[in-house]
This record gives sequence, C-alpha cells and structure tokens, in this order.
Amino acid sequence: DVYKRQPHLTTDEEIGIDYRGFVSFHFDVTDFNIQNHRFTLFGSKLKELSNEKTLKYFFNYYYEVVLIDGSPASDLFSQTHAVVPGFSYNWSDKTATEVYYELKYDNFEDADERDAIYNELAVNQIFRLNQGNLLIIPGASLVLNFADDIDGTRNFDYYSPQLQLVALALLDHGFTFYSKLRYSRDDYYNDDFDRVDNHFSLRFVLSKKLYRRLTMDLGYQFEYNDSNSDFPGTEPFEYDRNIFTTSFTYRY
Repeated sequence: DVYKRQPHLTTDEEIGIDYRGFVSFHFDVTDFNIQNHRFTLFGSKLKELSNEKTLKYFFNYYYEVVLIDGSPASDLFSQTHAVVPGFSYNWSDKTATEVYYELKYDNFEDADERDAIYNELAVNQIFRLNQGNLLIIPGASLVLNFADDIDGTRNFDYYSPQLQLVALALLDHGFTFYSKLRYSRDDYYNDDFDRVDNHFSLRFVLSKKLYRRLTMDLGYQFEYNDSNSDFPGTEPFEYDRNIFTTSFTYRY
C-alpha cells in the first residue's frame, strides 16, 4: 500500500476500514462534475522468515460508487464491488515483490453493455531507496474484462497487457509525492469494428496529512487514448484529457 495503515490486532496482523472521497473537475474549477466514494475493508498478516525476509498476506474488499452532474454530483453513474487477495515478499529492507489478483463487478446505471466482470493479475517489484523514503515500483499485469452482450450496442469484452512505473517520495512536514506512468494495449476482441486501444496515462499527486488519519490529495492526470478500428467516421473512443483532482481520505 502507498499509505501505511495502523494495525488493529497485533504488530503482525491488521484489520480495518477506510473511506476515500474523490472529486474531479475537468473544465471549470467551480463545476465539480464527478465524485467517487470508496469504502474499503482491509486485512493482512505478516510472517517473519529467516535472514530478515518477511511474507505478508493481504485481502481487501471495496465498494465504490461514482456520481456525475450537478454541484455537488448527484446522479448515479456506476457501482463497483471488488475483492483483492495477494501477498508481498520482502527479499530485504531494500527490495520486495508484490503479487495480487483483483476480481470486481462493475454495474453502470445507464449503460448495461458496460456491466462487466473484471479480472487482473499483477506483479510489482518494489525498490526502497534513500533509507526507505523513496520507492520505485515497476509493474506488469494482465487484464481480462468480460462484459454483458447487449443487442444493438458495441461489445466491451477485452484483454489487456499493461505496464506501469510508480515513484513515491516521503517528504518533510507530512507531505508525500506520488507519480505513475502507465501503458495498456486493450484489444476488444468481440467488437465488430476490430477495436484496439493504446492507452497512456501520467499522474502526479501531492498528499498532505492534515490531522491524524485525515489526508488531503491534490492531483493532475493526463490521459491519451489512441483507438484504431474500422468504425465509419470519427472513432468515438479517441481522446486526450487533462484532469485535476482533489480528495480527502479518512482511515480508521
């Protein structure tokens, strides 16, 4: 986890809940047009191995709801349920490997063709530098998305190999700087127009601990999607976006 959580059982076991609220505005800073609310139950167990090696098992469940339109946003856009089991193996105090599987169900209020079961298997390699104050995390994953097949709409089944590079720096005065570069190749193999997307994103987040378990994030994200298909006319899934965000997180 990017954020350190507090143990609620022992120093080797933890269980708890957290809530994250997320607001994004794309065009006018006075127009808050997207809200995410995520509730997470998390638990983990740490095993000490020989030669300072450790093995950590973890299991998370989260529920997320997305609202759009209005200020504040008021209309339901989607709901998500997900489970994330995995483990991380610390080779030393400087390196670790994390493996996890995410299974989630996305339900969209007004777009039944996007309702889907999402599967992701991911491997991340963690390098701790500068006495643990700087983390460099390259990673790779494979995603399989199985969407509902609705007559008269495009199909959203796809498989996607993905690569990413994360950097996390713990700064003075309770600040944390986070950046993420990500690439995915999404092949919509059941789409009639042979849709294949090459998706790039770059994200920066500056986080500040405000009070005990309350944290505020300020972020910027650039998204570029190059979609190549035989769809007649302008391809509807080609876009580039600049997104500014602010979020507040309370962890208990």
